[in-house]
Amino acid sequence: MVLPERYTRPAIILHWLIAALMIVNFALGEFSEAFGDEYVRFMINAHKSTGITVLGLV
Repeated sequence: MVLPERYTRPAIILHWLIAALMIVNFALGEFSEAFGDEYVRFMINAHKSTGITVLGLV
C-alpha cells in the first residue's frame, strides 16, 4: 500500500506560524488608529517588526 505524500511537520508548523503572523500584522495595521495616541507608535512598530519577521521566514 502506498502512503499519501504529506508535507513535513516543520513545513506545516512554518505555514501556520506565517499565517498567524499575517493575521496579527493585518490587525496591528488596521486597528492601530483605533487606540489612543500612546499606543499608536507601539502598534506601528509591532506591525513593522512582524512584517520583517514574516519576510525573514518566507
